[in-house]
This record gives sequence, C-alpha cells and structure tokens, in this order.
Amino acid sequence: MTPTTEQIATWFDTFNRDYFAGSMPRPRLSLGHSRTRLGSMACRRRRTLLGWKNSDFAIRLSTYYDCTERELQTVLLHEMIHLHIWHEQLKDASSHGPVFKAGIEKKNKEFGRHITISTKMKREVTKVVRMKWNLVAVCRMTSG
Repeated sequence: MTPTTEQIATWFDTFNRDYFAGSMPRPRLSLGHSRTRLGSMACRRRRTLLGWKNSDFAIRLSTYYDCTERELQTVLLHEMIHLHIWHEQLKDASSHGPVFKAGIEKKNKEFGRHITISTKMKREVTKVVRMKWNLVAVCRMTSG
C-alpha cells in the first residue's frame, strides 16, 4: 500500500484523539523513500528565557517497502510516541529509553497494538519509476 499524506493526516488525527486525548499538535506529515528507516520524527529545539522549547514537529513515513495499512499505522504510532515525549518535554535516557518503552507497552496493552522499537523488512519493495537522464555532447573540431 502506498498511502497519501491525506490518509496519514486522517490516521494521525484519529490516533491523537483516541490514544493521546488530542493533546498533540499535528506535525508536518510527509512521505519519503528511505530504505533504512520506516519512519522518523524531528523537531526544532530552541532556547528561550524560560528554558528549552520544542516546535516545528515533523513525521515522515517511508514508502520504500510494500507495507500493509496496519503496518504503516504502527510505524506512525511509533513516531507519535516520540512526538508525545518531545511535545510534553519528558526526560528519557535515550531515544528508545525507559519512557519510550513504557509508552509502547501502554499503547500495546490498551489498544491491542504491536508497536515495536525496530523491525526487519524483507518484503517486496515498491516499484518507483525514475527517469534517468543521459546527457550527450557533440562537437565538431576544426581539424575534422
């Protein structure tokens, strides 16, 4: 399945309402074609007079692998747990530390999900048609 950004936005709004009580702002949502990451979450962190402030959140999902809708939703939920931690400015030992693991366990138990820290993808790769350009230069020399 190749999702659209509109589908991802709909999933995000539903999960935000049902799983996070609507507490998070909608980040920029985009699709990429990464082979090494199924999803990523990024934000801008800046210092203010009152401490650090996180803003400009972005979640990107990869369409490199041919994933099912449920698998893509699981990747989105994984990234939404990262977003929740950063948005609420919770302290964690690492990106997949104890707070993140507790968030995964809670969502899996409450909602019957199977969110994991990482997964191995050995499935069919989606076929992307890419234009390949070749540039040929021709010149005529005065010597023939």
